[in-house]
Amino acid sequence: MKAIPFEPGRLAVSSQGRDKGRWLVIVALQDGEHVLVADGRMRKIEKPKKKRVKHLRITPHRAEDIAQALIKGKPLLNSDLRKAIAAARDLNQSQTQIQVPDPKDQKEECALVKE
Repeated sequence: MKAIPFEPGRLAVSSQGRDKGRWLVIVALQDGEHVLVADGRMRKIEKPKKKRVKHLRITPHRAEDIAQALIKGKPLLNSDLRKAIAAARDLNQSQTQIQVPDPKDQKEECALVKE
């Protein structure tokens, strides 16, 4: 399996820290071990969080419009980040829905014990 690169516009999920489980957008690369991330709610685009790469779980989702704006230096709104995160989260949930078996279809097993 090919490794997914850390790049501006790529979505990731925090795996460590107080923001554990939160979806984030990578807005800039710092060095080999750090990136700047924002989500448009707790972490605004004006003040992104410096996060270690090993504390992020990268996703295959990339917000192309945000990536192009970041590369060209165009201003972004926090609402743009929120919309991209919501769309990716919805897409991720629809792809990974777990089929829950219907209890009516399962046989009920009983054991009769005689003493």
